[in-house]
Amino acid sequence: MPSMDEPRRRGNDAIAPSDAPLFRLLEETATRHPDHIALTLEGRSMTYAELLQGSRAVARGLRALGVGKGDRVGLILPNLPQYVMAFFGILQAGGVVVNLSVMTPGDAPFSLLKHSGAEVAVTADVFAGPLVRAAQGDGLRHIVIVPLAGKELPKGAGPGGPECIPFEALFQHPSTEPLPADTGGDDPAVFQYTSGTTGRPKAAVLTHRSLFSNVLQIDRAVDVSVPENGGTVCMIPFFHVFGLTICLLSSVHKGYRMILVPRVDWSSALSILEIVRDQRPVSFPAVSSLWAALMSHPEAGNYPLDAIHVPSGGGSSLPEWVQDRFRALTGRNIMEAYGLSEASSTTHINPPDRVVPGSIGLPLPGTEARIVDMGTGETDCPAGEVGELIVRGPQVMKEYWREPELTAKALRNGWLYTGDLARKDENGYFFVVDRKDDLIISSGFNVYPSEIEDILVTHPGIRAAAVIGAPDRVRGQVVRAFVVREPGATVTREEVLQFCRDRLAETKIPKTVVFTEEIPQSPTGKPLRRTLRSA
Repeated sequence: MPSMDEPRRRGNDAIAPSDAPLFRLLEETATRHPDHIALTLEGRSMTYAELLQGSRAVARGLRALGVGKGDRVGLILPNLPQYVMAFFGILQAGGVVVNLSVMTPGDAPFSLLKHSGAEVAVTADVFAGPLVRAAQGDGLRHIVIVPLAGKELPKGAGPGGPECIPFEALFQHPSTEPLPADTGGDDPAVFQYTSGTTGRPKAAVLTHRSLFSNVLQIDRAVDVSVPENGGTVCMIPFFHVFGLTICLLSSVHKGYRMILVPRVDWSSALSILEIVRDQRPVSFPAVSSLWAALMSHPEAGNYPLDAIHVPSGGGSSLPEWVQDRFRALTGRNIMEAYGLSEASSTTHINPPDRVVPGSIGLPLPGTEARIVDMGTGETDCPAGEVGELIVRGPQVMKEYWREPELTAKALRNGWLYTGDLARKDENGYFFVVDRKDDLIISSGFNVYPSEIEDILVTHPGIRAAAVIGAPDRVRGQVVRAFVVREPGATVTREEVLQFCRDRLAETKIPKTVVFTEEIPQSPTGKPLRRTLRSA
């Protein structure tokens, strides 16, 4: 068994940043393995050679629409073959991918497209209507539409409205020759929108170098031998930075077969286990809540989970019982990781051979990480003390688009201030405690919502919980808990409070308990406490 120092040394190895354009990942894999399956969806598949040809055709189609170097192109699609072709096609045309969630309601995506300066967008017919109506005479020139529901192309409501084009029309320029590469290095590749601690969306500008570097860092850190052209379950949306880097870009780099899952019934663990049975994936990135659902299913042991060579998790801390159950079934560890949009996805991961429960692991190769005081952000905290996690490495964003003040606050002397509170143990492993802006200060004591949430969900009558701070004239803030009961459970407010009194210090006991049907969550399973505070 390796010593505790061995993974730490491996984590600090340098990575030589690449100035190649990000789409080189696809070109290199298609050259090495043209006949390998690149992606599958509902029984249909596409080889890497076909994917490269398709993306080049899309690039030429976008060029015909006027897309050139530095032009932003909105991409609003679930995990579909068209997403992958469009993503690499935009980059090959010299453009910048404005990566937007399909979960953003109504015409809200248009405000982000307008902020980015995009004049072209690629989306599906089911999302196009509000976008077309919002864009009348205001910014967007072309909307390329993927048919999902068989709807007719929406028509502009008046002069100056965007032209709606079927996705297939991009293939009218079928040359498979590459366009001249005039991007790479420090040029923007992706605008990844994130609200972070400010409550309003801002675009983290991820460059070709930062994303390419992160893929290489992850590859070096994981370093697991897997069967050739093994599958990756692509359930995490590509529009989320976790899905983009871990599911899409890393899979293309490794030559994996992307098992596209555009729509997921997250409540049905059985349907996901059936994907494992039918596809036998070698890589399975998932949020912690999904791993918990899978490991708690009574039939989990009857499915070939041992086919998964690279199980990884993120979004929130993985319960130790989940790790124990997976290890008992497979002999492997789920590699918990940590990252954020501003760092191209990943900064820390547990080495596969040395997982520490509850930890986000060690910094990736070429990544530096520190825990600094919450006041000045300059003094390093001793081992075990909670402070703000800051990171530095080639994967860190260039800036927030057109936000110089926010950029200066987040990037200081090359360090990215993550806004996450964390601690580091004596062996160099990092543990995230909470978001800095979610910290509750009650009667002068620091109260971490995640600690209380972790206690609440151990109650047999509680399915989910989220904790925020509420203003209080005497204490400054008090704890307010939002609780979702298990189906059929009748747990009362007083039972919740007594449960907390038996396990928590006085300052951490909720002052109020709000029972609710659901708790809003991010795509990675984190409770959206900011939404609860504004409700």
